[in-house]
Amino acid sequence: MVPALPVCCGAGAPSCGPGPPAATATEVTGAGDTFAGTFLAHWLDGLPSRQVLTSAVHAATEHLGAPPVPIPAQFRS
Repeated sequence: MVPALPVCCGAGAPSCGPGPPAATATEVTGAGDTFAGTFLAHWLDGLPSRQVLTSAVHAATEHLGAPPVPIPAQFRS
């Protein structure tokens, strides 16, 4: 089981380090899968919980800035 991490928001909240990088969402499909896959891979490797969560958030954020996957014309509505 992964230990609970503090929620970092509001005045007086504990510091959890730098937040995720800024990203403009151009492709959201698969961001949750990217987060989950990164989280599980690092967790199963036995990395510290804070590093696991930080890596997963950063991977999902980077995915948001990826170019969208082209959809073939016959499948567009």
